[in-house]
Amino acid sequence: MVNKTKAILTIMQIIVLIPAIVLEYLSDKKMGVVRYLVFKRQVYEQGIFNLRLMNIYKNLLIITFFIVIIMIIYKSIKTRSNKFIMSGLITIIINIFCVIFIISKRSVALEAYHFFIIAIFIIIILQYFKLILDSFILNK
Repeated sequence: MVNKTKAILTIMQIIVLIPAIVLEYLSDKKMGVVRYLVFKRQVYEQGIFNLRLMNIYKNLLIITFFIVIIMIIYKSIKTRSNKFIMSGLITIIINIFCVIFIISKRSVALEAYHFFIIAIFIIIILQYFKLILDSFILNK
């Protein structure tokens, strides 16, 4: 049951990223997609992705990064479970990738940048669900 849940969450992570990749690919091919992305960029930069909120998002990712590290250290000392450590390391790697993606100047130049950011946050949340699921399995 747990493996099925984790597999479903992994598939959901992949599915969430596909629309952003497709939009970025089509931005070179279709003018209507470019217009839509330019419009959405303006809307998002004035709303949920303004500079102040982006700094809050970065800090939130960094804080959760350290929380996951503390969880891994605590659980590895307490239970010595390689499964949880592996899940935690995957979460840390995804978190580091996301922080680098948000900070990178090259990624900001992507037409579908804001859609990638939305997808990344959904992926991180799903990854945290998987980590919490592994944590509860160890407690039983």
